[in-house]
Amino acid sequence: MGRLLQRFLRIETPDYDTRTWCRLEPLLSYVFSFADHHLSIGLDFEFRWPYLGTETMRPILDPRGGEITNPDDMPRILSLVELATRIRPANPTRAPLALDRAAVKCFTL
Repeated sequence: MGRLLQRFLRIETPDYDTRTWCRLEPLLSYVFSFADHHLSIGLDFEFRWPYLGTETMRPILDPRGGEITNPDDMPRILSLVELATRIRPANPTRAPLALDRAAVKCFTL
């Protein structure tokens, strides 16, 4: 049976890359191979079939360097980052994680 392809949708705002939780989601997607690539849309997204987006490589940013609105979330975030950095990615074709040096394929629509 063939592998089911999955997508990770990033709804990006101007502060997307600065936010801790927004940094954590692509990190976990990369490590656990939830998606073979990410789709990125902005708040002004308009569907334009058959346009499939512009392919780029987006960095996996360290959530510990992001901005957080609720400091009580930090222990949860730290435990998830620690988990993500000590295991190998679920997909054997992906390199071990090196935060702020790893990247994921992303199509911006």
